[in-house]
Amino acid sequence: MERQEFERKESQLEASNKTLRANLQELKGRKAKLRSQVQDFTLSHYHLAEENEQLKVRAQTAEAHVQAMEQKYTDQKGKWCEFGVWLVEMSVSSRKQHFLRVAEQRKLRELTDATQVVANAVDLPKEGVEACPLVERLRDAPAKVAGLAKTICKQVLAVVKSYYTRADLAAAAGGIAQNCSDESYSQYLDEAEPIAVKMTEFITLEEK
Repeated sequence: MERQEFERKESQLEASNKTLRANLQELKGRKAKLRSQVQDFTLSHYHLAEENEQLKVRAQTAEAHVQAMEQKYTDQKGKWCEFGVWLVEMSVSSRKQHFLRVAEQRKLRELTDATQVVANAVDLPKEGVEACPLVERLRDAPAKVAGLAKTICKQVLAVVKSYYTRADLAAAAGGIAQNCSDESYSQYLDEAEPIAVKMTEFITLEEK
């Protein structure tokens, strides 16, 4: 019966190890995806903000120019017809600039709404607490995902250690660095693999 119990625990440990690997792979993928989304959103945000400022300046310049020309043609009543044609053209141009600005603002709102979902998925704002700017929340998202992964790993390792107190879990306890490359990640998995072997050796010792 003891042997069957140890074999059952060994099977549970192997299943937990597989689940841990799958979780680590998934978290790494989410981390990379979030990092890419943060970069894309930041670039788009700054680009749209810059275009918006340029449109404001152009609109102000056009308005100032119209006012100056109105005064000029008021003093030169003989050119009212020419001024009227020019004024119509400027009005059409101003309307186009206005519609363009509205379209850019709509794109910015849509992008903000989409990224808000990503930010809330990683760090849901607490009720009654003023939320940080969206750009800062997205910038902090990869670190929060990494922290969550580290917490999950520690909890899983704690369960393993509670079953097998003699096991050396040093290879997995340190976790994975935030800037871990694919090559280093593969090496980490190779180093963590002996943990399962140690568990098997421990079970053999207990049986003796």
